[in-house]
Amino acid sequence: MLTNSEVVAHLPCNLDVIGSIMLKKYIAIFALICAISLPAATATAAVVGIGAPCSKAGLKSAQLICVLSGGKLTWQSAKKVQRISFTKPTGLTVLDKTVPLVYSASSKLKISVVSSTPGICTLAKSALLLTGTAGNCKLTLSQSGNSQYQAAPPVKVEFVISGLNIINFELPGAWQLKQGVLQISGTSTANLTVVFTSLTPTVCSVELATL
Repeated sequence: MLTNSEVVAHLPCNLDVIGSIMLKKYIAIFALICAISLPAATATAAVVGIGAPCSKAGLKSAQLICVLSGGKLTWQSAKKVQRISFTKPTGLTVLDKTVPLVYSASSKLKISVVSSTPGICTLAKSALLLTGTAGNCKLTLSQSGNSQYQAAPPVKVEFVISGLNIINFELPGAWQLKQGVLQISGTSTANLTVVFTSLTPTVCSVELATL
């Protein structure tokens, strides 16, 4: 003979079946179990995400909205779009120390700026601090958004910090015409080739590194 629990375990959660069962002493137990195990009668919305298909333009679900784009209806963020603008500084050299940066978000929200080249440039509030080392300064600007705005697409910028280029040249002393050719030389702190040009070709001319 089946026990109470065995009988209940073999009965489906179907109220029509319950009504036809003659074993009335099990009905109360069975009904209680079904009430607990059956899902709620209220309908739940399907889980949606950005890019998933939707059925009608303008429908909203949480912070998503159904949008017709490219001939397809898809869920997109209902938050406003924002953009970051940045004015790139130019003509910077290792002699520059503090350079004001000009940037903004269309949302007016605060922007985060990070340097990926701290050996060349770092940040202090809204200013760029140069370390005195020549090279490319690389920055990334981002804005994470809030309850009204989407995160802005990050902006990556890169600009040159030029080093100094000083020419070292020793002026020759007095030189007589009969002495003919004079050897001259010069060096550059940037290790670049020094080119000589005569501004008085009727008096002297330059050929390679001779005067």
